Amino acid sequence: MEITQIYAVVIAGIALIFLLQTGVSSFAPRLIATASRTHQYLSYTYVLNRHAFMGPWTVTAVLLRVIYLAVNVVCLGVGVADLSHTGRRAGTLSVINLGPLLSGLHLNFLADLLGLSVGAIRAAHRTVSFVAFGLAAFHVIVAAVTERALFRRELEKPFVVIAALAFCILIITPRRLVQKASYEIFIRLHQILSLLCAASIWQHLSSVRCPDRLYLLIFLALMAVAFACEAVLVLVRNGWSFLKRSRVTVTNSCGMLKVKVHLCKPLKIEPGQYINLWMPSVGLGAFWQSHPFMVASWSTEAQEYLEIFIQPRRGLTRDLHHIARPDGPFVCKWAMFSGPHGNTVAVGEYETVVLIADGVGIASQVPYLKKLIHGYHNRRVITRRIHLIWQISDIDVGIAAQPFVNDVLDEDKLESGGILQVSIYVNLDDISKISFGRRSTVYPGKANFDELVEKELAFNAESRETAKWKAFLVVFPQPRSPPSIERNVSGPHPSSRFKLTEFRRTKSGATKCPVRVLDR
Repeated sequence: MEITQIYAVVIAGIALIFLLQTGVSSFAPRLIATASRTHQYLSYTYVLNRHAFMGPWTVTAVLLRVIYLAVNVVCLGVGVADLSHTGRRAGTLSVINLGPLLSGLHLNFLADLLGLSVGAIRAAHRTVSFVAFGLAAFHVIVAAVTERALFRRELEKPFVVIAALAFCILIITPRRLVQKASYEIFIRLHQILSLLCAASIWQHLSSVRCPDRLYLLIFLALMAVAFACEAVLVLVRNGWSFLKRSRVTVTNSCGMLKVKVHLCKPLKIEPGQYINLWMPSVGLGAFWQSHPFMVASWSTEAQEYLEIFIQPRRGLTRDLHHIARPDGPFVCKWAMFSGPHGNTVAVGEYETVVLIADGVGIASQVPYLKKLIHGYHNRRVITRRIHLIWQISDIDVGIAAQPFVNDVLDEDKLESGGILQVSIYVNLDDISKISFGRRSTVYPGKANFDELVEKELAFNAESRETAKWKAFLVVFPQPRSPPSIERNVSGPHPSSRFKLTEFRRTKSGATKCPVRVLDR
């Protein structure tokens, strides 16, 4: 190509870039609006509502699973010569599908790497495991029918039987029942069986000289790299030296536990993030346990210690409750943590923020409150109204969490224009309506979340008739979020945009992350 032709191509390319930039800027808003409406419909239309053992299933979740299953079926059937070839293809696909399941021992770290929630990773984990099991079962059945001699010879090898048993136990184990009995036993057994299954499959592929070992080797190498990176990160954040490392102090306050994790290095934590805490000195069983806890503290700078608010339930939190005393903190000098895990929500982009907490769920909302109030007084957010709705069924929870709420109210300076309103609903007898100034009110009974949300939407509709606005809703019910809230918000406002972020509660009673986020 001559120099003049190169010059002409460059000039044409520059002109084309400007034309494309103009076209994209003209059509982008419409495309974004259409995509937003489509996402809203797919994400908030339920194919199956919430039940005790399954659901809710949205159209998006069902479509993704159908597409994933269809791709595997197409890969299984395209380009095969006979049934025997189809069976071998199913075995290869099963090994490939097992790859994502073996790419990380801890789903929290994998979720952070991919930028997804742990709930989404677990849902994908379950779907992929069932598909991999189905392909492996089809591979075994076809081999038993078409290659009987090879099948009988392979059955005599112990690693084939071990792989089959481990795979079957992983699939048929009732996860909810085993987790309810002991989560730590379940997760360790799950990890051991997974590695045993992978090792047995490797031996099986080696015995038949199958090139699919390369896939398994790549996935196991990725798992080893991910585990090494996570281990190095944990050691760096907890301190390499035995003398300088993280330690934990636990205080019993009205039956609740206030935990401080003193860090060897300052750490930046965003609202909505949590840590996995390991405290082997609490008890013999604690050596095998690491629990997720929501961080209830927030600062503009990196924090030197992290605060956690816990309601004792079973296991580690029960042991902590037994050894912690109100007169002085229990000091755990040998402790480590991983994290921070989880994603934060950009609440400062919304003019009105409604936070709903239930019991100890207030710990998950305090960091958001602090960040919003600090941003408002420093002109860093557009938020102009915050309404905290807190449902309490145990007065001890309210007394123990009172310092957290008071700190937030102190930061919301009235002379600078306070934007926080707190409504506390106490579901106990002999409670009457009490007002603490113009910002805090205690109401008797249970909060009617549907009515409160409707009032908040009506208030914003009246005050912002002409200007563009967004209302942001965070729901943390216990133990399930009322689906009527979503219907109440989305029903009368078909043009609203909604965003859903999965949060969940740990079995120990400590909040791990908020359950739902809806925005308009």
